[in-house]
Amino acid sequence: MIQAILLFLLVQFNSSIGLHREAPNVAPNTYWVYSDGYLAGDDLTRFTGLPLTKWWVLRGEVVPEAVFTYGSTVTELGGGVRTEEPDCTIIFADWQEYADRLLLATINAQNAGDIVRATELLAIADSMWSGIGLRDKVYIVDGKYETYKLALYYYATGRADVRRVLKKLQERDPSSNRYGGMYTEYGDNLLPFDFTDVNTETSAITLLALRRW
Repeated sequence: MIQAILLFLLVQFNSSIGLHREAPNVAPNTYWVYSDGYLAGDDLTRFTGLPLTKWWVLRGEVVPEAVFTYGSTVTELGGGVRTEEPDCTIIFADWQEYADRLLLATINAQNAGDIVRATELLAIADSMWSGIGLRDKVYIVDGKYETYKLALYYYATGRADVRRVLKKLQERDPSSNRYGGMYTEYGDNLLPFDFTDVNTETSAITLLALRRW
C-alpha cells in the first residue's frame, strides 16, 4: 500500500513548478503550497504565504489548540499555484463537530504528551466512528465519508479496522492514471462515488499515517 502511494505521488510531482498536482483528472493543472505541498514534503521556500500550521502536527509539531478553530482563505500565487492561509477572523465555535479539526487537535495533544486532553478529544471522534467512516457534521449534511478524515483517525489510533477500510479506498489498477492514489470520498457501500478522484492531499495524509504505524 505504501509503495503504491509513493509511486502515485512521484507521478503527480511537477518538477518545473516544484509541487505535486492536486489530482490527476479533476484538477491536473492546480498546485497547492498548503496543504498538498507541505504534506507531500515539497520544498516550499520559494513560495510566499502564511503557513497553515494545523498540518504541522502530522510531522510531530505542537501548535496552540486555537489553530484548529480558525478558518482559512485561498490565495492565488499564479501559474495554477494556490495556497491556503489561516484566517483568524473566521472562527468555528463548533470545531469539535468536524472530524478533521478534532483529530488534528487530538494528534497535537498526543505530540505534546497531554494524555488527558488527547483522550478527551479522541472519545468524541470515537463517537463519530460508524465502522466504515466518521459521521461528523459534514457527513450529516451530505452523506459522504471523507477519506482524509479516516486517515487522520488511523494516524491518531493505529487501529486495524480503520486500516482495513483505508485499503479499500486505494486505486489498485496499474493501468489507471490514479494508480496508488487514495479516493477522496466514499459511500456506505465502501466504494468511491463515480465523480470522485484520487488526490495528493488524501494520499499524503494516508502515507504519513501508514508510516506512523
